[in-house]
Amino acid sequence: MAGEPPEEVRGIAAAAVGTADLDRAVADADLIVLSAGEGKVAEVARHLVPGLAARRGRPLDVWVVGNADCARRVRGALAGTAEARGTALPPLGVAGAVARVAVSRGSWHEPGVPEFVGDAARRLDVDALPLRLAPPALPGVHTTREFGARLREKLFVFNTGHAFTAYLGWLRGHRTIDTAIRDPFVRPVVTGALLAARRAVLAAYPCLCPGAPWTRRTR
Repeated sequence: MAGEPPEEVRGIAAAAVGTADLDRAVADADLIVLSAGEGKVAEVARHLVPGLAARRGRPLDVWVVGNADCARRVRGALAGTAEARGTALPPLGVAGAVARVAVSRGSWHEPGVPEFVGDAARRLDVDALPLRLAPPALPGVHTTREFGARLREKLFVFNTGHAFTAYLGWLRGHRTIDTAIRDPFVRPVVTGALLAARRAVLAAYPCLCPGAPWTRRTR
């Protein structure tokens, strides 16, 4: 968040696609999380098959994070690749997940190293229905039995606010979201759009109303 020191992540090993290191990591994993975009996620998933086969039947959950129902594509890619190779897969729970993480400013087009400042929003909703294992206790992670509703909430409320702000802000000469939303012309329009979108989503999915018993935290 703005005003706080940057958070550094250390002690994380990297493995290239198609290497024995990746196969070993998949074979030993407690959980796999994919986030590669709707157009690439199936291609990425195919590279997991050798490591999954090496698990020798040990079950595993795969969370597929995206702004679409990408889990279905991953299931198809894994099954098709395994069948083509004559490989048996372990029991898998391939579950969709939607993340809500807001970035208030940052650019790859400025000189020097880009700096991205995130808002306090830190939430990941994981589809509970396909899971094979109990999800790990991770901050901000929630399981939901209404994944389709949560996905549309993300698209038509959370993402819509950012899109409206970006488009209107560009027309008004702003270069970043955080400056655009302070514009006295932009903010009321975005607010009105979000309220209208929220009413529509709640009308279609009453389970999203506060207090509905469909979502729980993993800890």
